[in-house]
Amino acid sequence: MGRKPVVVINGRFLAQKPSGAQIYAFNLLDNAITLPEWTEFTWILAVPEKAQVPTHWLEAFDEIRRKGSLVRNPWDHFVLPSLIPTGALLISLASMPSIRIKRQLFCLHDVFPFVMPSVFNPLALKWYRWLYKRSINTFPFFVVSHYLARLVKQKFKKRPIDVIYPAGDHMDNIKPLSVDFPLPKLYVFVAGGNVAYRPIAPVVKALEILRKQGLDIHLLFTGSSNKLLYNLQDRDSYKPWVKRVSLPEAGHVKYVMQNAIAVVVPSLDETFGIPVAEAGVCKVPVIVSEAPGLSESGAPCLKFPVENPQILASHILALLTDYRFKKTYIQMLHSHSLKFTWKRSAHQFLKVVSRVTL
Repeated sequence: MGRKPVVVINGRFLAQKPSGAQIYAFNLLDNAITLPEWTEFTWILAVPEKAQVPTHWLEAFDEIRRKGSLVRNPWDHFVLPSLIPTGALLISLASMPSIRIKRQLFCLHDVFPFVMPSVFNPLALKWYRWLYKRSINTFPFFVVSHYLARLVKQKFKKRPIDVIYPAGDHMDNIKPLSVDFPLPKLYVFVAGGNVAYRPIAPVVKALEILRKQGLDIHLLFTGSSNKLLYNLQDRDSYKPWVKRVSLPEAGHVKYVMQNAIAVVVPSLDETFGIPVAEAGVCKVPVIVSEAPGLSESGAPCLKFPVENPQILASHILALLTDYRFKKTYIQMLHSHSLKFTWKRSAHQFLKVVSRVTL
């Protein structure tokens, strides 16, 4: 019997604050390590020194390699290569491939440098355009939605190996954790809402319409603070009823979601939208923009054009005033969200690894 293929996971995401890509990487692996197919490979987890490796992962991986204090993109290119055994396959689930490693498989989460260059600051844009082009044209990759697969085919004439969806069922096992600030009586919640591709301005305008009608509705949002990479859009957060909140644990996110009138995803473009799946699992109403990727993650969602806050305002009002409508809508959304599971995606992931290592 031959030696098992050696696979190295880029674990830099374990040293970073959770965002969509980090949530994807963690839950995909957390489910993959429980599957019988996992044992068909020799697994190495390569991480920065400060990475928080879950205790139950220590036995699942054959080896944990730690090195370096960097936690951002430079770690992939200057530290990670020294941790890769000769002939091993490197897999990056939350970042683009390293420029110094030949055998790689990666997950492509978006192509924003080409469809929405305004997302990035000018210096970051040049670097990511080059890195995306090189990566897509050099290495096998999979994507997180069929919309993104079509986009890559259109922009780069390349096809992904597979579409491996995110899911939201990790929220089932998370206990809500109360936050250390008072929640408004009425509010909507936007996850990751101050970057250029997910502006909060349309939500602010919709709430202004409702507030003029005498409804004291607030907006809570979380978002990136990485000014080195993104152009941030937080000028509207200076209104007293708009608040940027820090939710360090998934339990805090669940608590804020469950007490909101609705989770709003006001994206100009979105390849999937994990908050939609999470809220659907938690039986919380979701209102999304008409961004194409959101039609996959939240097919029965209430939708609005970002340039028409009046429609968003009417959706919020309907959820506030029509209990029967709200209950029926939540049931539809919950049923749709159950079509996506991390276990199913983990099975697909290991099949892709097998194809690449053969």
